[in-house]
Amino acid sequence: MLEQWQLRLRNYQFTPKKIAAVGLGVSLLAGLGFYVFIHIPLQAAAQEMHGQAAAMAGQVTQIGNFSNAHINDKTYLQELDKRQALVDKALPAQMTQGQFWAGTERLAQNCGIQLLGLAPQGVETGREYSTMAVKVHVSGTYYSLLAFLQGLRDGERLVTVKDMALQAQSGKIDGTLWLNIYAVSDK
Repeated sequence: MLEQWQLRLRNYQFTPKKIAAVGLGVSLLAGLGFYVFIHIPLQAAAQEMHGQAAAMAGQVTQIGNFSNAHINDKTYLQELDKRQALVDKALPAQMTQGQFWAGTERLAQNCGIQLLGLAPQGVETGREYSTMAVKVHVSGTYYSLLAFLQGLRDGERLVTVKDMALQAQSGKIDGTLWLNIYAVSDK
């Protein structure tokens, strides 16, 4: 049987059109074979890899979010200690009005304010904190008084301005400020 095919091939006349047709057929078959047996499986594998990469990216994001939400205990405790120190300065266990007076006098000098008087008005003790009312008499320019009030606001100690009475006289402002300072009773 093989010999018959060989004999037919030898007797077959190959014209350029026939050679081109056979070449085209072989090329199409080779292209179809490449597409079916190589390209389609590679595309499927690539899609699967993209899906796995997306899943892993989601896992990496989850791990990053978890790490950000659960910071290092040592760092967390250091940050907590810093914040607690700020709270302890803003709301001390005792009134420590001597430190408050000294700090207020220093602030007044730095701001160019004349501190004419500083008088405690009494302490009110509540369940959780104590409040001391302080009457402060000041004299200075508008901007120095503004700097003084900003300094009280930005200082380490929690100070609230309860009320104020101001009078302007020839470029200066004379006034009385009623302040409250606080201490936490149950530390």
